[in-house]
Amino acid sequence: MRAAIRADFPLGIRSSADELVEGGLDAAEMRRIVPLLVEAGALDYLDVSAGNDGDLVSNMLHEPPMGLPPAPFADLARAIRAVAPGVPVIHGTRIPDAELADRLIAEGATDFVGMCRPLIADPDLPAKAMQGRGDAVTPCVGCEQACFGRLFRGRHISCVGNPRTGREAEWPAETPAARPRHVVVIGGGPAGMEAALVAAQRGHRVTLVEAGDALGGRLRLAATAPTRGEWARLIAHKAAMLAEAGVAVQLGRVADAALLAVLAPDDVVLATGAAAGRGDIAGADQPWVFTPDQVMRGEGPRGGRAALIDLEDRMTAAATALALQEAGCAVTIVTRSPLVGQRLEIQNFIFMMREFFRRGIEQLPHHACIALEARGANALEAPGTLVLRNAYTGAVRREAGFDAAVIAAPGVARPAPAGIVPTHVVGDAFTPHDVEAAILEGHRVGLLI
Repeated sequence: MRAAIRADFPLGIRSSADELVEGGLDAAEMRRIVPLLVEAGALDYLDVSAGNDGDLVSNMLHEPPMGLPPAPFADLARAIRAVAPGVPVIHGTRIPDAELADRLIAEGATDFVGMCRPLIADPDLPAKAMQGRGDAVTPCVGCEQACFGRLFRGRHISCVGNPRTGREAEWPAETPAARPRHVVVIGGGPAGMEAALVAAQRGHRVTLVEAGDALGGRLRLAATAPTRGEWARLIAHKAAMLAEAGVAVQLGRVADAALLAVLAPDDVVLATGAAAGRGDIAGADQPWVFTPDQVMRGEGPRGGRAALIDLEDRMTAAATALALQEAGCAVTIVTRSPLVGQRLEIQNFIFMMREFFRRGIEQLPHHACIALEARGANALEAPGTLVLRNAYTGAVRREAGFDAAVIAAPGVARPAPAGIVPTHVVGDAFTPHDVEAAILEGHRVGLLI
């Protein structure tokens, strides 16, 4: 390559400083190999990462999801840099913000920092960082849902926290409102926050009414689950942007017809979210049966044997399983699907599978739970029984000895408060789905008003 190009044309390589697979090239071998490559090609730079995409776990580590620490391979980049003096090193693996990038450069781990997902989350990250506006950067939280998740479904990439990414042609810029109006948003979850933010940024006067004592909705509960705490960063960012945009946030206020009469809005956006569902399972209303929301609030079982009945195959059940295990429960996940968590993005799937096996969480696929039966007179003390139906043969069997069951089911949309007729309904209040769709709908409505 060097012989075929001009002397002033930059030539470099991207290398894995450790393939992170048994029998693969390791860090010691790469420290011997890289100087030979530098000499052979008179290289101008080295782009250093780690991992091998031919192995599932190594691939997951190469593209670290939420639950893994930032910049996990900085020391590997530093080691390669030490054996190639004078050749600039670029390193990029989950470096989410300019502050960490600056620190890695200052500490000598790398000369340049590469970013991918953080620039999907906010293409203006470099400009905002240079202006000292790091707090205004939409954070990448490593959720994988709208970037890798959409990519592997054959769709254009986007970002949960920034729905405009991938839709720049449809939404080239925020168009100022032709006639500023007073918009009241009922509900401060992800959809309501986004609708309020975009409407305010377009020049509307916005009041956001939230019955709880903090913003975030059920995403706040998700942020309390083991390995899922980075959701709190996205909530905090959106809350800060609401304040900057001048949204009047009223916490601890229940929206009713009387309040709206006082506020006198021109438009009402209903974003009251959904309550946890229990599915169509006989016996789901017994006292030994819980929802993921109860588990995340600390109201679930502590110890004993727990069945987690997954009707979604998404992150809710996976994260709840970890929470139950950390509460001392022996956990069995039950799903009628061929794989537990089969609708997870690939990196999240591999991450959670590794956690399940490390923590001893059992998996029971191919079976639908059709009923929950309590044994004995005292349902709170006697172990319960799962009635299971094979998804392929229809054969029914019973699995006994469970002290608790948790049902991860689609939510149930909350209705509009009495006397309130909303102009728009967004998020789970319209139809329960996930945070990506909720924020996307909120953004779209904010542009429509």
